[in-house]
Amino acid sequence: MEKRALSSKAQSEHIIFNEKVKVPVYPKERFSFLLSKIPKGIKEKIFYFYGDSFLCEAAAKEVIARLKKEKTITYECLHEEDIDETILIEKLLNISLFSSEKVIWLKNFFSFSYLNTEILKKTSCYIIITSKEDVSPDFLKKLAIVVDFTVKASKDEQEIWQKQVMFSILEKVNKKITSDAQKLLLNRIGFNLFALKNYLEILINYVGEKEFIDETDVKLLVTPIKEEAAFEIGEKLVQGDIETALNFFKNLLEQGFHPLAILAMLTKELKSLIEAKILQKEEKIKFSPSFTYQDFLKITYPEIKQILIGFHPYALYHLLKRASRYTFKELCSIQKMLLKTETIFKNNLKAAPYHLEQLIIFWCRIAK
Repeated sequence: MEKRALSSKAQSEHIIFNEKVKVPVYPKERFSFLLSKIPKGIKEKIFYFYGDSFLCEAAAKEVIARLKKEKTITYECLHEEDIDETILIEKLLNISLFSSEKVIWLKNFFSFSYLNTEILKKTSCYIIITSKEDVSPDFLKKLAIVVDFTVKASKDEQEIWQKQVMFSILEKVNKKITSDAQKLLLNRIGFNLFALKNYLEILINYVGEKEFIDETDVKLLVTPIKEEAAFEIGEKLVQGDIETALNFFKNLLEQGFHPLAILAMLTKELKSLIEAKILQKEEKIKFSPSFTYQDFLKITYPEIKQILIGFHPYALYHLLKRASRYTFKELCSIQKMLLKTETIFKNNLKAAPYHLEQLIIFWCRIAK
């Protein structure tokens, strides 16, 4: 790799294939190069990725996959909200008895006060830290490989990354998308890489054995996010991934959704889940979570279309799949928390975003 003289208060010196390289932060375009040198070509065992959440998460998964290919490792992901100083230090300093090395991913991490140079030098673990913003102390930059995954607000750069993500997903399953379908898809979802990934997975599942996703498919399944938000928020919650759900919640606020409108969506989602759960519990319909969409259309839809009215068949299929993930007791617990949030809204609407976040975190933890 060519040496680069970049000015920074916290320039780091790294060794890549025995060559000293001074660089404060690697741009995201260099990540593929860095990945190809892991683990033998890079002495560092700490990676710090900040910027776009989707790209940071994808990079962390690629590093883990690369290490698994080369080594026998164990892997653990710790979310910021579940970390305290004692737990973190114990995880970093305890050596696994079952494998030669351990990888710890600190997700959406910003509690850098828990870390110091002494702890990081003592640990034998690989550490991956992902964060939305660069809030790391200088000592970490001197020990870690730092990559900036921030995507600039320019339309051109956003489009480049949208297409890169899109084609990498499609290539893995030997699918293609027509230019008209691609244009419509990107126009309808805006710059949201998580939404892009989720919609592509829906489209891939829907087209079945067809090679191409066309404009008709996109028109049918990808309505503008503002119109489809209720469906999407349900999918985010059932995944149990707090970061993904909170990112989607933030996107809704940025698109102009009032907190009361988001609460109404959550109320509608819960009501639909309870209705679907009752149908499943009372065995009024034949449905299994293992059903394909084609199974659903053939076996379940003729029975349910007159009971749960107002749903597109594909949305109804996913509603039943989501309902299958919850117990009735869990849905009742969510209902209690939702009613508590509604009461708080009536008394203090200024704090609405915070209380919605708490509701979403509670919901995700139950779904997980």
